[in-house]
Amino acid sequence: MTESVALKDMTVCYEDCGGRVGRPLLMLHGFTGHRDDFVGVREALSAVRRVLIPDLRGHGDSGRATAIEGYGFEVAIEDLCGLLDYLEIEKVDLLGHSMGGMIALRFALAYPERVNSLIAMNTTPEATAGMKAEGLVKASRLALEEGMGVLEEVSRRVAHRRPDPVIARWSERYWAHRRRRFLAMDPLAYAGFAEVMANSQSLLTELTKIQVPSLVVVGASDDDFLHGADCLESGLGRSRRVTIPSAGHHPHEENRGAWLAALAEHFSLLDG
Repeated sequence: MTESVALKDMTVCYEDCGGRVGRPLLMLHGFTGHRDDFVGVREALSAVRRVLIPDLRGHGDSGRATAIEGYGFEVAIEDLCGLLDYLEIEKVDLLGHSMGGMIALRFALAYPERVNSLIAMNTTPEATAGMKAEGLVKASRLALEEGMGVLEEVSRRVAHRRPDPVIARWSERYWAHRRRRFLAMDPLAYAGFAEVMANSQSLLTELTKIQVPSLVVVGASDDDFLHGADCLESGLGRSRRVTIPSAGHHPHEENRGAWLAALAEHFSLLDG
């Protein structure tokens, strides 16, 4: 069920699946993402968890900040706390994908008492080369000047010149969803979060402070995030790693069976 809550300075739209009695699983999408990024797996997960999937601020149907300064990891974390407080949820299993994983790591450090376990999916404790690339700066400028629709069209043309064999299996379904989520994003959020990711402080020396059971999951061909997975596997206090074969940056779509099996084992170890 899609619902929304008006917090202090932001409306958060979210999905609440699986009834209200199971242990909650909070799932965070990535940069340019949407709560529907998880539509293909939420039914299976809701059999064992109460699944909560918000749109991050500036994404999907959640509210938009009035200035670029209104986008960052800290305010996103406070949005999540506000959502959990509204739902009267004290503690969650926390999954973060890509930028959502960067937020999840910081949430676990800031509010360890609210995290039962962590699932770090195709993410990193420090900025990747791609996050620091000039291309992302140019993309932010294009989003601000021409809008997200133009940015999506340009980035799609670039992607088609360098086709990804994993994404190619998605066919037009991938591109239709990608365009929908781009059009739903605030250009200020694109520029703001891009800058925050590029300039984010490394968490390498902080990871040992996260002592909850952690699953590090990454697609085998996601070259931009394999090093991040290595760092998380070695740095987190109680980590286990699963590399998903025949998958890239979206393993929950590209090899759904293996991805669900990895999460099922994680939950089985937690639940005993």
